[in-house]
Amino acid sequence: MNRPTSNLLVRLLSLLVLTVAVFLFLTVSSAAATEPITYDEYRVRVGDTLWGIADTISEDDVDLREVVGELREINGLATSSLMAGDVILVPIR
Repeated sequence: MNRPTSNLLVRLLSLLVLTVAVFLFLTVSSAAATEPITYDEYRVRVGDTLWGIADTISEDDVDLREVVGELREINGLATSSLMAGDVILVPIR
């Protein structure tokens, strides 16, 4: 093989390896992102707040504002107000 053909072959092979690596990375990333979330029903008791529930279910390094926002979104809540007897969905972590 002459030198230009050899360089072209190396470049094409490198491009193929890079393409496969990117494809595998994206496949693994999207599989992790689409993992289904499981929820549990929680009946609100007197004195419960959305912030208190968020604090109970969250991990220490998570911003509670994000958890409260997630709970509001999951349950279609316009505000953070809860009433005793309400049933809300909380993600199981």
